[in-house]
Amino acid sequence: MPEEKKRFGFSEGILVIFIPAVAYAIGFSYEEGYLKFFGIPSALISVDIPSMFSAVIFGAFYIFLLLLWLFKTSELLQDNQNSKKTIGLAMVLGFFIILFLLTKGTQYYIYIFLSLALIGVLTVILSKLESKFNPVAKIFSVTYKLINGTIKKDIEDETHSSAANIPGKIFVLFIFLLIPFFVSSLAGSNNAREKITFDTIEHEKLGNIAIVRIYGDLVIGVPFTQTDKTLKGKYIVLDIKSLQNTPFVTQDIGPFKEREKTNKHVQPPP
Repeated sequence: MPEEKKRFGFSEGILVIFIPAVAYAIGFSYEEGYLKFFGIPSALISVDIPSMFSAVIFGAFYIFLLLLWLFKTSELLQDNQNSKKTIGLAMVLGFFIILFLLTKGTQYYIYIFLSLALIGVLTVILSKLESKFNPVAKIFSVTYKLINGTIKKDIEDETHSSAANIPGKIFVLFIFLLIPFFVSSLAGSNNAREKITFDTIEHEKLGNIAIVRIYGDLVIGVPFTQTDKTLKGKYIVLDIKSLQNTPFVTQDIGPFKEREKTNKHVQPPP
């Protein structure tokens, strides 16, 4: 009994250290993706509770879609019918297509959901055909063995080379661990690309400025052209105390077009 309590306490201690560190890293990844769209360097990021909350809200749906796809894939691969296992193998390859679609923005969510719905319908139809018609069953048996055999052969070839196998496994594990941070950065970038409402100020020298982030006393903004919703490719950092008499106006000025490639820091004129 004492040993069990000790193990439980140790696990809790690890979680207390691990969870905040991961939450901070995910929040930082989200902010990095968000600011990158506006050409703002990550050196200015200050991860706080609001940014972590944003990362959870916008990143959770991305992670949900990926987990839903992986859950369906795992379910099909463990089935006894070859038709379902064949579709499961196809979904393994489709996982990378899902990641690609997520990089294009939230407008592709519907395509992912439609793909899952289509896979569900296709699975039911092919499963019934396989059960009732022997030729169909043989086709899927051969197809699954062919695909699965090729994959197994590749795995066995890697296994025979022990020197190359261990680095390969480490690389795969490394990529797998990076996925949550990649997804968080992706969520931040897509949120910035699709954002409509911004707080804005009228600067005496630089004109219209959209407020991108406020970190403590630092206000980070980007000058923009209101007529064509174009960012001017520069960012500005202001002390919030210098804006005490400046009105902040909330406007629907987005989504902004892709910014210019320059990301020079604009020092506000004295």
